[in-house]
Amino acid sequence: MKGFRSLKNKTAFLATFVIGTSGVGSLIGVFGTLAAVSGYSQDLEREADQVGFRRFVELGYDPRESTKVFQILQAEAKRAKTKEPYFFGSHPRLQERIDNFTALVQALPAEKHQGRTDAAALAAAIQPVFSPNATAAFEAGDPGAARASAERHLARAPDTPAMLFLVAETHRKAGDASSSATALKLLNALAQSHPDYADTHRARGMLLLKGGSKTEAAAAFHRYLELKPNAADRAYVRNFLSQCEPQS
Repeated sequence: MKGFRSLKNKTAFLATFVIGTSGVGSLIGVFGTLAAVSGYSQDLEREADQVGFRRFVELGYDPRESTKVFQILQAEAKRAKTKEPYFFGSHPRLQERIDNFTALVQALPAEKHQGRTDAAALAAAIQPVFSPNATAAFEAGDPGAARASAERHLARAPDTPAMLFLVAETHRKAGDASSSATALKLLNALAQSHPDYADTHRARGMLLLKGGSKTEAAAAFHRYLELKPNAADRAYVRNFLSQCEPQS
């Protein structure tokens, strides 16, 4: 709220300032407003770090864990090649947040450099998130994030065909020979362990057809249609089947 009010007040001043000036004066006004608001927010964020860290320690958590959320965000921002998740570019960067918490940890007496993590409880609490996150990321065209979420789900529930299939699909969609080979290996294993999971056979058929194994591909497509006789993509799969038939 303080940041919003500060921005609102400074923006109102800027609007008046720009009316009476032009050129360099206007530009300086814009950057001055953004710098003022960003600096104000930066001070508030440092205060939030200090208060949050104090509560973290009071509750008995291991203070060394406090940097991890920012390290995870930093790794994700780097992986996705996105800007760090702050409104202003001059806002504290994730590395600065890591440095802030590292300094707070180092300022504690050595005997307080330990505590509980509740890792198992956290893993159980967030388990339901990974499957929908994996699906959403895959549909959004982010196979890396999709695979990471699917694998975290599988770490606690390894016999989940939908997530096993999604991991295979992230490799298949890559399209290169190595990824396709990995995808086919995963799909073959899934077809053995969960033979009634229909989508596996369709994906296997596409890879086998691409690799020239038309007889095996046809069997996979037939199995898919057997399991999903009313599949929305039935005509599409029938077209693949026609490509598996000997040419007269």
